[in-house]
Amino acid sequence: MARYKVSGASPSEIGVALGVAYLLEGSVRRSGDRVRITTTLLKAADGFQIWSEDADARLGDIFAVQERIAAHMVEALALKLIPAERSALANWGTRNAAAYDEYLKGSALLDANGDRKQTEAAVVHFTKALALDPQFATTLAGRAYAESQLYRNSDSDPKRLEQGETWAKKALAIDPRLPRARMALVFIAAARFDYAAAAAQLESCSHVAGTGYTAPGPCPLLYAGRWRPKLTKATHWTGRNSAARTTNASTSWC
Repeated sequence: MARYKVSGASPSEIGVALGVAYLLEGSVRRSGDRVRITTTLLKAADGFQIWSEDADARLGDIFAVQERIAAHMVEALALKLIPAERSALANWGTRNAAAYDEYLKGSALLDANGDRKQTEAAVVHFTKALALDPQFATTLAGRAYAESQLYRNSDSDPKRLEQGETWAKKALAIDPRLPRARMALVFIAAARFDYAAAAAQLESCSHVAGTGYTAPGPCPLLYAGRWRPKLTKATHWTGRNSAARTTNASTSWC
């Protein structure tokens, strides 16, 4: 997770914070159309390295490399996956490497929780990705979430909400398992003071695991005193294709 890269926290501290037993570190270096991917699987309790792999490939082969790394990680952990879980390992939302590259750039800017400039830059990358693959649902969700955050933090133009809602619904029509699209609808509904609709979307998020969205923190819009959350569980997404950690709580994450 991006915020832990510069936190200085130990593997055990990160493991406790996320409620996970294992951590996956990784880096990607790109030179022209070549990429080098380094991944290391650690035991969170003591930082012990369980498995590591380096891979060199052309950008166009990135999906095959990532699928191979995911399969090797499953083997290292001796996991037994059901068919749906194995299928999810190979589901990247697109097979267009250039679109995926633009999505990653936009997602990194969006996850940085930066200012308006960063969020607008993320929108530029998402727009390029969608030009290459209009059915890239994860990017549609990112576009929706960016609009909701621009409205929330810097631009109260109602068109932001309308556009965000449109992008989110397009994303969910393709893939209903997209928390970032749901969270866009949470913020949009809350901005319209429709807290019941916000609660319904948040409840939907709590049932989704392994979709790659990391909840950034408690949502102030939903706890403004006008609406008391009825949710009994809080869900924290720890990474793509990983199980969500669900704990009993009186508040939720968004």
